Amino acid sequence: MNTNDVTTFLRIYEAKSLSRAAQSLFISPQGLSKIVQRLENELGVTLFIRSTRGLSPTKNADDFYEMIKPLMKKFEAITQSFSSKQSNEVLKIIYTLGYFQFLSLDLVTSFKEQYTNVELVLDERTDDDVQTGVLEKQFDIGIMTGPAEHPDLNSSFLCSLEHVLILNENDPLVEKEYLSFGDLNEKRLALLSYHCHSRKTFMSKLEHAGAIPKEIYESDLLDVNHLRASQFGCIAHSIRPFADNYLHLYKNTVLRRFDDKTFLWNTHFVWRKDRTLPESANSFINYTYDWIKKPGNTMLDLAGIS
Repeated sequence: MNTNDVTTFLRIYEAKSLSRAAQSLFISPQGLSKIVQRLENELGVTLFIRSTRGLSPTKNADDFYEMIKPLMKKFEAITQSFSSKQSNEVLKIIYTLGYFQFLSLDLVTSFKEQYTNVELVLDERTDDDVQTGVLEKQFDIGIMTGPAEHPDLNSSFLCSLEHVLILNENDPLVEKEYLSFGDLNEKRLALLSYHCHSRKTFMSKLEHAGAIPKEIYESDLLDVNHLRASQFGCIAHSIRPFADNYLHLYKNTVLRRFDDKTFLWNTHFVWRKDRTLPESANSFINYTYDWIKKPGNTMLDLAGIS
């Protein structure tokens, strides 16, 4: 049974007039008559009596109306519910480790409250995973250390963070206020893995300074680096403002800054060049830019980082 035919029947029954129903439905009276006849053939009963005085519903029409009206209301509610779900846009974002640690998950909550039609799918990975996920179209946008070097990716600068070193309080280098890469010669280092793009820059600067580490311990997680500085006396690579938090956890460690002020963790949004960004992605990017400008919304304010 065609639901449009049922809706037409309801309109005719409630109007008690073929002409009035035709006007409201923008269908000719002849067209409505054909719909009624089709419905009567399907049901095997007469629904309306036509006379010179107009249209009169039969007992069968009364019974059919009473039974079908609530069902059609439920059907409309179900249809509207799924139409609402279909209008929701899924935005898939993959981001580098620790990103929301300085932006805070309040950004996500606030964005969801304003953009109720957008469903966010978030995944935290390494820089290499971010790049691969966006290139393979598994995610709409990525947030990673950049700018993106792959020719198929666009990138947009988000913010810069400061690279720092974490030392055990017993390390002789704590006497220095600023450290150079040359100071790391023959030292035990706790570094991020090569899956994180800043590692490549770190090693390049070590090489340029002629520094050869005694040992290198790798991890994709900054808190592991801090742990190794605390317990094993490594000099750990970290990033402000994360490092400021971990110093409270590992109280026998101290933070030292690099004398190289050009060594920065530059974070970028990335997306495929051949893919038009959905409106939800543009909304999230712009919302994030506005978010980090507001005092108190990020840990950047505490660290004095741009």
